[in-house]
Amino acid sequence: MNPYDLILYIYENYFLYILISILFFFLLYFLFKSQILSFYDPIIFFICFTFGTSYAVVVLLFIGGIIATKYFVLIFSSFIFLLLGSYLGFYSKKINFGMRRLDLYLNEISIKILLNFLIIFYFLLLLYYIYNVNFTLFFISRFEANKGFGHLVRIMEVIRCFVIASLTIFLFKGGNKILKSITLLIFILVSSLVTGAKFAILESIYLAIITYMLFYGKFIKLQLKSILSGLVILLLVVFSSLFFSNRLAESMDYSSQYTKYNPAVEMLLSRVIANGDMYYLGLSNLVLDKVVDKDSSFIELIARPYLGSGVTDNIFNNNGRETITIGRAIWEYWYPNSLSGGSTDHFDLAAYSYFGYIGGSFFVFYLGFILGRINKMKINLYNTNKQNFTSIVFFALIYSKIYQLLLSPVVGVVALIDIFLIFLILIVFSKLFRHEA
Repeated sequence: MNPYDLILYIYENYFLYILISILFFFLLYFLFKSQILSFYDPIIFFICFTFGTSYAVVVLLFIGGIIATKYFVLIFSSFIFLLLGSYLGFYSKKINFGMRRLDLYLNEISIKILLNFLIIFYFLLLLYYIYNVNFTLFFISRFEANKGFGHLVRIMEVIRCFVIASLTIFLFKGGNKILKSITLLIFILVSSLVTGAKFAILESIYLAIITYMLFYGKFIKLQLKSILSGLVILLLVVFSSLFFSNRLAESMDYSSQYTKYNPAVEMLLSRVIANGDMYYLGLSNLVLDKVVDKDSSFIELIARPYLGSGVTDNIFNNNGRETITIGRAIWEYWYPNSLSGGSTDHFDLAAYSYFGYIGGSFFVFYLGFILGRINKMKINLYNTNKQNFTSIVFFALIYSKIYQLLLSPVVGVVALIDIFLIFLILIVFSKLFRHEA
């Protein structure tokens, strides 16, 4: 079966797909319930929804006899290792990694000055980015459009998240909340559109929510007001996704292939199915076995964003070989002439391709341990309610990116390293600023 037939098979069994997705959603919610802070916790989206819809693809393909039993076992044994690791991390001896001692050594006025500086600095970088980037290419593939701007884009992303978390804290400290709310909303919309990621607005809102809950020690309860707010957020996310889908459809001259719906609507529905694109493209026709040796090493993929192509190629003796992830390798199997694109590198297949089944199992277990430890720290920060600005903002940024380790381990590791590096720079400058003061 080719990709068209695979997607068509899922559309033809869409009712069963939705049913299995719902069952997985509640199963995952039950399994991770102890680690969930509230219904608005990002874990609901990144694990319950994303992997609920992804695992539904695996089960549907297995029912149809499209994927081999060994792949079915690989996927769900990896999940079991992840789950066990998360339990060990969550219930093991208390570890806070020094989070409570983390501080910028600045008073509230200095922090506000820093925040205003970063907002101005962000928009200056944004103007430079807008002036240089090819937006026609951007709506087709932001990764291709961002070539040559990787360091800039990653710096902007950390600043973007820092500003959103900081504005959220000051928003609820009283004084002209309407103006602060408008400022926060505008910043979220503008910065999210620039990232090009369809879930960027949702990620930003989750970041604001988790920052609020941790700093003020308050749950966002399922009341009428919060439900209405949730519906507004949902509509905002859907319309922004439709906007990007429509621009992408126009740039690609795309017309509906599987349904009678508008191309943008079909692309949005297909995006939900695409949560499992790594599975239906990589597990059918034994593709994974055919491409598993074509991807680059885990260390090489992490080093490239920092060392650059030339240095990385020399270190790893690439001899002109393209540096690609397992998702890209799977994509090139089906679309050998494509210039960009790639399946999402889910943790299970990524771990298998980088470290083999045994090594990958240990990697996934450790990944689960890290997630469980982070979730325990989240609960501890919420319960202590110390309102340490630096600790809460830093942790909120880490938490907003930690689940990228499940969607793409390489991207997740790079995002976390970026946060640590930029926060380290901020702490050093804050100490110098305090010393001079």
